[in-house]
Amino acid sequence: REASQVAQVAIDDDAGNAFGGQPLWQVVVAVGVVRAGAGGVVDHLQAVPAILLSEGFHANPAKTRAQPAHASQIVTGIQVNRHLNLPRADYDHLKAMLHRLSLQPGAHDPAVLAHLDGRIQWAEQLNPARAARLRAAFDTL
Repeated sequence: REASQVAQVAIDDDAGNAFGGQPLWQVVVAVGVVRAGAGGVVDHLQAVPAILLSEGFHANPAKTRAQPAHASQIVTGIQVNRHLNLPRADYDHLKAMLHRLSLQPGAHDPAVLAHLDGRIQWAEQLNPARAARLRAAFDTL
């Protein structure tokens, strides 16, 4: 059985420096297709810190995680499982906001409309086909 894995690693420099307690960089590593039963996930997760160490960095184990293929792989607020997408909760929230506005007759606050337009544009950059329904609902307001 094959599964795609994503590892999210927080790294600091050799001196252990971090900015305000936060890692200097957040690195996302797609560790590729892993064959179950071959110890592939463990091997890949052990390889990532070794590569970072060879480049003068080290992984922060407390902030390192693996996200298996059967779970939602969210990195910096973007779902990255098979293709880029908004997480379902974010999509549903936008859809509910648009529905609520459609039920209110009259003019809408321009600031709210600008905010919604920006969030829909973000969704369109990630997955245009899925965001088309949001855009259509927005255009009717």
